[in-house]
Amino acid sequence: MTHPLRPVLAQVHPGSCPTELNFHCHTTCSDGSLQPHQLGRQALGIGLRHLAVTDHHSVAAFEPLSDWFEQRRQQGDAVPTLWSGIEISCLLEGCLVHVLALGFDRSSSADRKSTCLNSSHVSESRMPSSA
Repeated sequence: MTHPLRPVLAQVHPGSCPTELNFHCHTTCSDGSLQPHQLGRQALGIGLRHLAVTDHHSVAAFEPLSDWFEQRRQQGDAVPTLWSGIEISCLLEGCLVHVLALGFDRSSSADRKSTCLNSSHVSESRMPSSA
């Protein structure tokens, strides 16, 4: 079985971002400047078709943004497909790298019940040391 994100990614071209899709954006649940609903409003204004919030080490923005999109959908707005996403910081051969995970099953996420409060949500203790 093919992953549902595969056909979307197969159509990506140089002009896709930021007018059609954005799979790398942050909210105040990590180091972004917009709350989830504000990011949603921006996505609607641009006319995005696909969106994934890739906050650092957190999926907390997904549920409030999904709820906000559903409210807008019920009001007749066209909303983008919201994909699960997260940005994970890790060390690769002593070098800090950021890895994006997209389109995963959120029901297995240990962080799924966390709440999005502000940019201090991600603590330094959750980041790998630069040893």
